[in-house]
Amino acid sequence: MSEREVTTNEHMGSVTEYASTPTNLLPTYVVALQSPEAFDSYCYTIEARLNAQATQRKRFLQAASDRISNLQGAALAINDMGMYNELTQCRQMVQQMLDATQSSSPVQEERHFSVPIPVAPPPPKLRPLESVIPAPQTIPSFPREAANSDSLAPRPYIPPEQRLPRRPMRSLVDIEADAVRIRATLSTWEETFPLRTGENEYHIPNALRLRGIACRQRKLEEEAGEIEVAEVTELGKDIESLLSNADDADYTVGRDYQLEPAPTVYQWGELADRYDEMTRAFEAFLWWQNNGKDLALVDVQPLAESIAAIQGRFNRLLYRVNSRDQFQQQLYEDLRSWAKEAQCYLYSLRPKVPIEELTERSATLDEAWDRAREPVHLAEQRKKALEHLGHLASAPGFGEETARDSERLRIALHRIKELRISAGDRRLKEALLPWAALLETEDQFRDILREVTGEWVKRLELGQLDDSTPNSIPLSSLDKELRAVQSALRGSCVLIIGGITSDELQERFEKTFEPSVLVWQNEQPTNTLEDFEAEIRRADVVILVTRYSRKEWLEAQALCIVDKKPCYRVLTVSDMGYLIKTLYEQLG
Repeated sequence: MSEREVTTNEHMGSVTEYASTPTNLLPTYVVALQSPEAFDSYCYTIEARLNAQATQRKRFLQAASDRISNLQGAALAINDMGMYNELTQCRQMVQQMLDATQSSSPVQEERHFSVPIPVAPPPPKLRPLESVIPAPQTIPSFPREAANSDSLAPRPYIPPEQRLPRRPMRSLVDIEADAVRIRATLSTWEETFPLRTGENEYHIPNALRLRGIACRQRKLEEEAGEIEVAEVTELGKDIESLLSNADDADYTVGRDYQLEPAPTVYQWGELADRYDEMTRAFEAFLWWQNNGKDLALVDVQPLAESIAAIQGRFNRLLYRVNSRDQFQQQLYEDLRSWAKEAQCYLYSLRPKVPIEELTERSATLDEAWDRAREPVHLAEQRKKALEHLGHLASAPGFGEETARDSERLRIALHRIKELRISAGDRRLKEALLPWAALLETEDQFRDILREVTGEWVKRLELGQLDDSTPNSIPLSSLDKELRAVQSALRGSCVLIIGGITSDELQERFEKTFEPSVLVWQNEQPTNTLEDFEAEIRRADVVILVTRYSRKEWLEAQALCIVDKKPCYRVLTVSDMGYLIKTLYEQLG
């Protein structure tokens, strides 16, 4: 047999074997080519699979684009520009693939025939198909029109899935209502939040607050889209008018229409929130600067950290929208200068602090501010208590009624103790210096008496203690009293115990009352009554001074009664008018 005959016989055997193969064991595309109706059904199935794959591809590319956008924001938050540029190139490639997928027209579903697909006869009994070929892919089935009909029902319409909008959609009524509400607040802006104070100083917190409103106005514009809302436009004019009236020509991001790319609705809303937060931070910073003398470093550092976190968070948002703000830059420089001078490390000023930590620290502003107010409030209460004590001790006539004035002084000193004011406080010692005698019977104020006595001795040694005051009562109106006192003291030996003397006061006393001898020295607080017994017995008249005295010295009056000599009590000798009037009243 020749080679050609062998080849012909093999070909005829293959045709015979193909013709005898059951239809359900043949490849799908082979069955589809047997008739126009089978080919139409086959093409319809392929078109459905391609459309499903195209839809799945679009969804995948869209999800990839959104996820890369989120990663870009995270890269900007940590200032990793290398990663940001790489993600930008990746996003551009994904966008190109997405545009190519969307621009390509979907497969047109055409039905050229409406003849039902013939059903193949059942195959002969053969071995199971699972042992011959793998299970074919399931082809979607379609419901039939009726039980007794073989025609297929048309394919039902399935609407595409709706994607959420990239910006919130609100009605124009709501947008206009928000604009009207904001304009109502601007109508009283000059009275409520003036940009210029009485000294024509620029009020930075109010300027930040107005810039936040400008961002809210831009947010309303973006929400309205191409539609111009009259109230939103008028709101922008109101903001421009306020800035112009205050001579505020500084850069305002809310009035910048040249930003590229333009911020989204969400970004304008976030800018407004960050401006409100910066307003609060700047108010806290100014309060801190005004009350820094009453604050320790441990009280200031938590407040400074929260203010720095707010500034850093706001700065990163401005970087994302390709903008700037001079006030947050000024706050940054002030915080750096303070940290350097106070030698205090501020963690939030570092450039690569995670945004989550900045957000967490920003939320602690009110709590840190409240804690910082406590020492300032305590210092204010201490200041008022010391001022009250000073007014009480320097009031005219204080000390004349010993029992009453001692009780008033005791109540004031109890308040001093409650506020934990140091016994060595300069203002406290200055107020109590003339009244050491009133404190000697109060054991609970022993520490204060010790400090006052020490200050008394110190000033006597330095010669810095002076109790001289001008005459409060003119001598011309006291002729009668003056003559009576002069007649009682003229030519007598006068001893003065207590008070603060000087050559000028002694000369004035001698010239006014003409005593034969005047004994008056600046006694030390350590002197006792025994130190004066000899002078008391030699003196004809004894004058006890309540100011700058001790309680023991005032008991010299008992010795004078024993010796039957006159003894007078006065608050001070430096005021001649008061001295003449007081001595005249005691002469009887």
